[in-house]
Amino acid sequence: MRPAEIPASVLTAIVRSNLLLRSADFLKLYRTRYVDVEPLKSRSTIVSQLTVLTAELGELPAKALERRDAIEDFKAKYANRTVATRQ
Repeated sequence: MRPAEIPASVLTAIVRSNLLLRSADFLKLYRTRYVDVEPLKSRSTIVSQLTVLTAELGELPAKALERRDAIEDFKAKYANRTVATRQ
C-alpha cells in the first residue's frame, strides 16, 4: 500500500460516524493522524497532494467521497495534464 492511500474501511468508518461535515475536515484529520506522525519519505509530496485535493474537493460533503462520481469528476478534470502541487 502506498503511504497516501487511505484504506476504504477507515474512510467509511469516519464518514459514517457523522463527525465530519466536509471533505476538507476528513483530509485534515488524515494529515493530522497519519501524515504528520508516520515516518514517511514523501511527506512533502503527500502534503502538497492533500492541499490540491482539499482545494478541489474540500467543500463537498464527506459522504461524497464514498461515491465514485466525485473522484471520477476530479480525475476527468485533470486528465492529460499534471496537477501542480508545489507552491
